[in-house]
Amino acid sequence: MFREFLIAGNGPAGLYAARVLRRLSRDRILVVSSESHPGYSRCLLPNVLKGEREEKDIAMFAQEWYQRNGIELLAGVKVCRVDTAKKTVLTDNGREIRYGRLLIATGADPVMPGIKGITAEGVYGFRTILHLRRMIRDLDRIDRAVIMGGGFVGLKVAEALTHRGIKVSVIEKLPRLLPRMLDETAAGLIENHLARAGVEVITGQGIIEIAQKSGRVCGVITEDGIFIESGLVVVAVGVEPNVDLVGGSRIKLKRGILVDDFMQTSEACVFAAGDVAVAADYKGGTYSYNPIWPNATAQARIAALNMLGYRFRYEGNISRNSVSLFNLPVMTGGITWEEDGMRQLVEVYHSERNVYRKVNLSPDGSVSGFMAVGDLRGVPQIFREIRKQSRRGDKLYRGSGTAALIGGSLNGCQYFIQPYKN
Repeated sequence: MFREFLIAGNGPAGLYAARVLRRLSRDRILVVSSESHPGYSRCLLPNVLKGEREEKDIAMFAQEWYQRNGIELLAGVKVCRVDTAKKTVLTDNGREIRYGRLLIATGADPVMPGIKGITAEGVYGFRTILHLRRMIRDLDRIDRAVIMGGGFVGLKVAEALTHRGIKVSVIEKLPRLLPRMLDETAAGLIENHLARAGVEVITGQGIIEIAQKSGRVCGVITEDGIFIESGLVVVAVGVEPNVDLVGGSRIKLKRGILVDDFMQTSEACVFAAGDVAVAADYKGGTYSYNPIWPNATAQARIAALNMLGYRFRYEGNISRNSVSLFNLPVMTGGITWEEDGMRQLVEVYHSERNVYRKVNLSPDGSVSGFMAVGDLRGVPQIFREIRKQSRRGDKLYRGSGTAALIGGSLNGCQYFIQPYKN
């Protein structure tokens, strides 16, 4: 079997790339997905858990979309090996597929720490529809749950389970919630807000063991030796890119698959995008692993264009996170921690109203990052200021031909692409 464009992965990166490829090419496109259903938004899984949405509501594209656009979907099949010399991939059902251009968009899986009891029944990551279904199946038999990790995913799951009447404890090993995005003041506001909603928050304590009874989780033991009863444990301590398929190949890794400014790997005709990729930072000079939706879709557009023979540079990874927790909006962007020479400016702080806004200023006075809790007014303008510091600039190429395709067919991706210039 031969396909000019082969995409391993059916998440946002794979699907956005497929859409761009189809709009600009009539060549055959094959998407191989390890999951057995059309692509969906992982960001909305907590909404389904909460009962606000159904599974069908979080699909990115319906099954008919693939058929209507002439995109083949090979679902429930995993790409397990890439042979760049033969330009083939091998699937777990023994099929060998030849490609002209390959995009690796296999995403990432939850990190499952190597602690005692981690494989007990009732211990889950939270990243797939399968995880969601298993958790919902368990809800009738439990009344307490533990979330291991105080990041955005863990906190959204805590909100969803609380909404369903489950008593939830969030346990974060570091000293505060959202430690990589918020300072102590902002994290404190969120912790107090969660407590008022009925969520127990324990920080500065790791979990050293998951206790079990007859093979099923019955609680957790913290570093201080405290036992917390729980019939469900959700592990939300981060993700690891799915790179097993390139093991043994000459594709370079740096935690994830290392890509250049054009989203190409170290091997010709092989590109990578999304949560599996490690790309340049927006300020240049460094590479970063930043597995968020906006970066995944931006990388996918660039990869697809360059798979078609164009030469567009990726603007670079930039951090941005947005969540609402029990109706409290939280958003961060850019560099939220303190660096040498940086000035931090608190614009507003009202603890009684759960409002806090702070910006980080570079030595030259430009905005390099922000955090906002409770009040997001003006945040889009702040984020635009951060983006102006991109090593790519903020200009849209307006030459003939390609510019028309970007402005019309690619539906607003001009913020993320700019043509390569020697």
